Amino acid sequence: MEKTEGAVNQQGTLTEEAQLGWLGGIVDGEGSITVLITNRASENHNGFNLGPRICITNSNMLIIERAIEILKNHNVGAYVYNNKEPKKTPTRHPCKTITVCGWKRVHTALAVIIPYLVGKQQQARWLLELCESRLNRGVKVGKNIPYSEHEKELTDAIRTSNRTPQRLYASPVWPKTVMI
Repeated sequence: MEKTEGAVNQQGTLTEEAQLGWLGGIVDGEGSITVLITNRASENHNGFNLGPRICITNSNMLIIERAIEILKNHNVGAYVYNNKEPKKTPTRHPCKTITVCGWKRVHTALAVIIPYLVGKQQQARWLLELCESRLNRGVKVGKNIPYSEHEKELTDAIRTSNRTPQRLYASPVWPKTVMI
């Protein structure tokens, strides 16, 4: 693959825009943008907790390392997990997953990569709006602020858009204990 002139700086390395374009392509092709819903007993959380997530899974460690480097260069904290080696499919390669989670981290990451996404740009815009809503309402670790109806709608939109056609008619995305 040839690098275009505008993508390489005088030192022969990829420009920031080219790196972000590459990362956007990786997230579009190998990543996921979603909201994790977990059951919580706290009344302030209406029986559930939302967790924004951006994940990239790949077996090529060069891709994982480059993605981490670009995220770090943009002050985005991320966790890297070693996925368990598959037992049933020995031909599958071991892989790693980069996970950006938390309202502030996900907000920072999305603000940087949204212009470079294509297939997942709408999910990213919804998740950015959800992050902004939570952050503007003063969400902090250990501080319970109930979710607004709009935040629930954004979560449903994100999670529904991630479903494959086979899953479109599956049960609702909210835990059974939640009354919407």
